[in-house]
Amino acid sequence: MQDEALISENITIIGRTYPVKLSRKEAELLSEIEADLNQSILGYQQSYPGKDRLDYVIMTLLTYVFDEKSTSMTNGEVDAVKDKIATIQSLLKV
Repeated sequence: MQDEALISENITIIGRTYPVKLSRKEAELLSEIEADLNQSILGYQQSYPGKDRLDYVIMTLLTYVFDEKSTSMTNGEVDAVKDKIATIQSLLKV
């Protein structure tokens, strides 16, 4: 992303607009991200009425972080998978 020029866009989360700088590729996902975040926050507002807006945003943030951490591989895991693929490829060349 360092080589790619960044563009300025705005994202609106629960009625507040925030400027963000993104690559063109990331900007293509912006409306989807915006809709996902707002939908998640709205879901928490409906499930837990009476909380502060910040509580809903934090609940959404925690959900995203837990999802990311539980589905992403560590560098060691990625390296292990690459090694296994290389081994399989070498066996198939025989």
